[in-house]
Parts: sequence; C-alpha cells; structure tokens
Amino acid sequence: MALELRPLEVFCRVVERRSFTLAGRDLGLAQASVSERVAALEATVGVRLLDRLGRDVVPTRAGLRLYEKSQQLLQFRDEMLDEIASFDTPDQGTLEVAASTIPGEYRLPGVVARFRGERPGVFVRVQVGDSEWVAERVLAGDAELGIVGTEPESPLLQATPLWPDALVAIAPPGHPLAGPQPISREQLVQAPVVLREPGSGTRRTLELALGPTATAMLQPVAEFGSTTAVKRAVAAGLGVAVVSAAAVEEELAAGTLQTLNLRPPLPIRRLWAVTDRRRATSGPCRVFLEFLQADAGDGRRPNPART
Repeated sequence: MALELRPLEVFCRVVERRSFTLAGRDLGLAQASVSERVAALEATVGVRLLDRLGRDVVPTRAGLRLYEKSQQLLQFRDEMLDEIASFDTPDQGTLEVAASTIPGEYRLPGVVARFRGERPGVFVRVQVGDSEWVAERVLAGDAELGIVGTEPESPLLQATPLWPDALVAIAPPGHPLAGPQPISREQLVQAPVVLREPGSGTRRTLELALGPTATAMLQPVAEFGSTTAVKRAVAAGLGVAVVSAAAVEEELAAGTLQTLNLRPPLPIRRLWAVTDRRRATSGPCRVFLEFLQADAGDGRRPNPART
C-alpha cells in the first residue's frame, strides 16, 4: 500500500471542516477534486473513512483513527522540513571548523567572539590540528570549513585568502644569534633548530622560503606538534625556531624570547579558508566565510617591529 501525503492532508481538512466545500476553499481545490482525492484514499486503504450525514461530513471509526495518525505524520513532515531548512538558515545552526594551530589558537578566538556578537544563533565548533589534518577533515566532510597556514594543493579544495601572517625566527635571551646584528639564512640553518611537524603550514612555508638546499642543511634537535611546545622548547634553550609573529607577541613583550634579525626576512604568508568544491555550503558557513573575508580585509598587517 502506497500512501501520499497530499491526499491525507485533504482528508484531514475535510474532517476538521466537516465539509468538502469548505475544505476545498481552504486548500484551493474544487469540491469535485476534494471528493476524488478522498475516494481514492478510501480505495487505497480499502475502508470507508467518511460518513455523509446531510450537510455534515464526519469520520467513521476507521476514519477517526486514520485522522489521528495522519496528524502525527503531517506534523513530523513539517518538523522535518523545518529542521532541514534550518541548515541553510544563516542565523542559526552549528558550524564545524577545522583550523591549523596559528589561526585556530591566535586568530579564531577573537573572530568567533565578534561573529557571535552579530549571529548569536550560530554555534561555532573549532578543532585544531596541522594543515594536512585540516585538509583531510574538510575533504572527508567532518568539517565544513578549514582555516590553514598554506594554500592547499588538492584541486578539490576551494581556497580563499584571508589574513597575512609574518614568520619570525626566535631564540632565548642571550642566544649568540639574538640581538640587533643581522644574520643570514646560512647562519640560521647552521644553528640547532626546533621544528614543527611535517604537516604544519609553518614548516612548509619555512622549507619553501629556504629552498631544498638550505632545508637539507637544517640542524633539527627536536620536533613538536604545536607552536606552544616549540616556544617553550626555545625558551628552555633547546634551539632556535621559526614561528608566526602572532604566536610570540606576549613572549617578546615579556622578554622570555627574542627575535633574530634575519636578512633577508622570512616571507609574509597568507592564512587561507578552505571548503570542498564538491559540497554545498550551509547558511552559517557562508555568512562566517563572508565575515572572515571582511575581517581579513580591514587593513591590519603584521607589526613590522616583530618581523
């Protein structure tokens, strides 16, 4: 037995209005069309559903039971459609974001706070990993939006440029390379260095800036999976490192770390928003991405004193 929702809706309106004519007016149907749909429904279920008592139309016992169940079914339909439509509503819903360390820990907390001031109905869930992990999460559909420190290589990912992000070389206070004197990249690669993991956007940017020859000359003494761990290792005297300038503002101000006067300086990279080209974006994702682009275009640039 195959039941369509429209005949059930027509039947329910007849029960409620106790009239084919009034039900037809409510639904924009001719009386004959209402009668045909109810007759077809009765033929489908094999039971008489309505009694005609003069001008009144009342449900039979079977019709009353079908009316009760149909009301539940139609209510479920409406709730389902409302819930599905809410996924495309920009003012409410949950947005899953995957971010690499620098944007996830140093950019997004403030941005999400400002965004929530405008869209309090959107809940933003941010998970942090390295750039490769972010790309994998977006491609797998686990995150609708990714924020990374290097432009992704996958042709399936749509990349949108966001904020500029300067990289700086850091060392503990009193390190032989620290201070105002310029140092070359050759001096940098000859020093014990603390690195981020291979999937990190910071490490990839560093290797691209140095080139394959200089990268092969690096003297790594340790590798960590977070910028916080790298900073602490450098402060403890383990070696020098290259990190985002945004990540060491507090340490430089407190004097627990120093920058190296690297010449030429390391490049200013871009942070990127990434989405899957194959997937439709939800309303919350679209408005958040627009918010990120507006925030990135507000004229702010890295502090030259720290580059």
